[in-house]
Amino acid sequence: MTEAGVLTRSRATEESITHLQERVASLDAVPEKLDKLIDTVREHVENIQSSLTTLNLRVTGLEKQPARPSPPRSALLPTPEFPHLGAPSTFRPMLTSPNFLDPALRLLTLHTIRRVVGHQGVFPVASIISNA
Repeated sequence: MTEAGVLTRSRATEESITHLQERVASLDAVPEKLDKLIDTVREHVENIQSSLTTLNLRVTGLEKQPARPSPPRSALLPTPEFPHLGAPSTFRPMLTSPNFLDPALRLLTLHTIRRVVGHQGVFPVASIISNA
């Protein structure tokens, strides 16, 4: 083997050794990287568990809350000023009767009442209009 061949082979061997040493050094760092990764995963798991616990507490709290109270019965009873209050079902025929304005005006009136007062207030307000 010539001297040039020996030098080339020697350089290739040195480069191989250097490359292998770098690989070994990077493999030595793997446990540290794995430890960091494991710590990161643990933090994420703890955050998820904390969020789930908070969510469970909120759901449990919602389940324990009483239902919204219904309005007192006295609020739905008729009064001398408004004898029609308290029985909205009695006003439905009045709203649909032909004597309650003409159909187009009746529809417009009901639509306006629904938009201004809300759907629950349609019958009492409409009956006031029809009684006027």
